[in-house]
Amino acid sequence: MPIDPIMTDFKSARYLLRDTGMLLLIAVISCCLGEVLRARQHSVAALSKRPDARADLSLEAFRAFVKSKAGLVLDGRSKGAYSSGHVPGALSFPSEYFEGAYLLFKGQLEANRNQAIAVYCSESECDSSRLIQRMLTALGFGNVTVFSGGWREWQAAGLPEERSQ
Repeated sequence: MPIDPIMTDFKSARYLLRDTGMLLLIAVISCCLGEVLRARQHSVAALSKRPDARADLSLEAFRAFVKSKAGLVLDGRSKGAYSSGHVPGALSFPSEYFEGAYLLFKGQLEANRNQAIAVYCSESECDSSRLIQRMLTALGFGNVTVFSGGWREWQAAGLPEERSQ
């Protein structure tokens, strides 16, 4: 049975077009995914390098803020640390579960986007409060401060605390 050279060339061209199309599709998808990942890394890097919106609160300023109930107080420590003791009226807002905490307190947070929010965590070396501050600022909250002394300074001053069951 003789092989028709025209049909062989046609089949080869068809396979070549199919394979080239698949390679082109894979290349386009790869480029798109690369751009998405690059953009995501850029936004996370930009967020982590953004300067803090405001100066830190001193112990006395934070104490007055808590006492006046002028805004929200967020505790950026773990749930366990929060349960064992926290600043009176503080909301448990662990930085590692930012999305969940944000959804849980979304109504209180968004009731007034310019309300004062003070964030604290364990101590001055703890980065959780800064991370929460930057993330809230990126979400459009304009009045987020940090009590950098954190829970350690609050406790050392013998100030009131609450515990959770």
